[in-house]
Amino acid sequence: DDPYDGASETRLLRRPGRWSVVDEARGAALEGTEGGAFLSLERLRFTGERGAATIPLRSISREAFVQPLFGCSYLTGVAEADGAPAVRWTVYFDKGGATAFITVFYRALRAARAGRVSGAAAE
Repeated sequence: DDPYDGASETRLLRRPGRWSVVDEARGAALEGTEGGAFLSLERLRFTGERGAATIPLRSISREAFVQPLFGCSYLTGVAEADGAPAVRWTVYFDKGGATAFITVFYRALRAARAGRVSGAAAE
């Protein structure tokens, strides 16, 4: 199963873990416990046993990496598309790998915000 739906975009990395996407305005939530996070130069994609969610990197704001004293590290943020309600998303790194993911995530996010996509996250 291709988490990128066959799109020909530059795929950067993936990490297993739990995730959630919450739309408070609509009272809806989607989460995955046996899935993972996939990062490309264009989007962050979550897959799991109950469904999938896609977050375009250009729609992300208020992103934060949290390393609590107890529990696993997680990355969270808000996604706001044109005219749509904002959704809060979180990916939990239960099985490690957070450092590599965060490093590449922030590079890809900077590239997306600057309008660069081709190979920019690897710089």
